[in-house]
Amino acid sequence: MTETPKNDQRKSFRIDTSALIKWATLTPELTPANSYFQDLQSFALRSEIEALSTQIDQISERIKDIAALKSVSLIQQQIKILMKMGAIHQTNLSGLKIQPVNLSEGGCSFLSQQAFTQDDQIALALVFPPGYFSLFTFARVRDCLQANEQFKVHLEFNELTEKQRQELVRFMFQAQTLDKKAGNLS
Repeated sequence: MTETPKNDQRKSFRIDTSALIKWATLTPELTPANSYFQDLQSFALRSEIEALSTQIDQISERIKDIAALKSVSLIQQQIKILMKMGAIHQTNLSGLKIQPVNLSEGGCSFLSQQAFTQDDQIALALVFPPGYFSLFTFARVRDCLQANEQFKVHLEFNELTEKQRQELVRFMFQAQTLDKKAGNLS
């Protein structure tokens, strides 16, 4: 986890992680944010599958028959493997490369080959391996600074739904926990 400097206006914690990042210039007729990224739609559907998986888990708690419970568990494992296979395939097709990103509930920063102008409004797709959690949202460019032959872009998320905010915070806590466990193992 990266600590936020005391003079920094951001009020949330930040993590350093990796993501597939894609952006698009806003057009008035396209909304929601995921409509800008037709090639990444399978990632958008993952959150719906995860919600169904949570419901299945809740129902499974009531199953008394051990064989039926084991069958449901095996089917869920198969679905997760198929989802991961699809995500890997989609990642390869997209041509996007995994890159470092600094992430908070309010925004993110990363290196880009493209320069942005302060206050540019963009559609943003972030996909975080290995679980392929995805976030499709709109963002405003807070800052874009030259960093050698690249640009350090700082974005502020716009219009996150409460569901997106909760999923993002959950992802960040899980990533932080995995990072701490990995640090204890090395």
